[in-house]
Amino acid sequence: MIKSIDKKIINKAININNNLQLVLIDGCDVIFKKKPLEISRNVFMVNSRGEVIWRICSKNDKYGDSFTNIYEKNGEFKAYRWDGGQYNIDIKTGFATPEILLK
Repeated sequence: MIKSIDKKIINKAININNNLQLVLIDGCDVIFKKKPLEISRNVFMVNSRGEVIWRICSKNDKYGDSFTNIYEKNGEFKAYRWDGGQYNIDIKTGFATPEILLK
């Protein structure tokens, strides 16, 4: 279980408020220890100390299918997977609901 994130490995961060950030870690990072399901859950909510509040999850998690981007659009937070899937992120729980699935 990943309990904290070192700021050095963050690929992208979106500030939610003064204490929280939504962060994306490269799915190839050693933190995931090449475990396929771990790789597919590579978006985290962390506090200002880097402690993990939640980790993204979806009913569509596939082994090794990592997210490649996170962004905000019209006040909603989104994540995009390399296979073309776009997900809406529940910012309170980390549950990702697919909006667009291309494959």
